[in-house]
Amino acid sequence: MKLIEAKYYHEMSKLAAEIILKQVKEKEDSVLGLATGVTVLGTYKELIHDFKKNKTSYDHIQTLGVGRRQAYELVSSGNFIQ
Repeated sequence: MKLIEAKYYHEMSKLAAEIILKQVKEKEDSVLGLATGVTVLGTYKELIHDFKKNKTSYDHIQTLGVGRRQAYELVSSGNFIQ
C-alpha cells in the first residue's frame, strides 16, 4: 500500500478525490468502497465540484458504504488494493 501524506485537510481531500477520479475514468464500471463519517466529506465535496465542472460520469460505477471497522479489516487483510 502506498502512503500519501498531506499537511492540510483540504490538500488531503483533493488528493483523495484525484485518486478516485483517476479510477473512475480508467475503469468506468469500477466498484468503489466509500467510507462513511465526516472525515471524508472534503473528498466528496471535491468529487461533487468535479462532477459539476467536468460532468464526470458515474453511470456505471457501483459503490459500497464502508464503515471504520470494515475499512480496517479490508486494509489489514490485504484485500485492499491500490
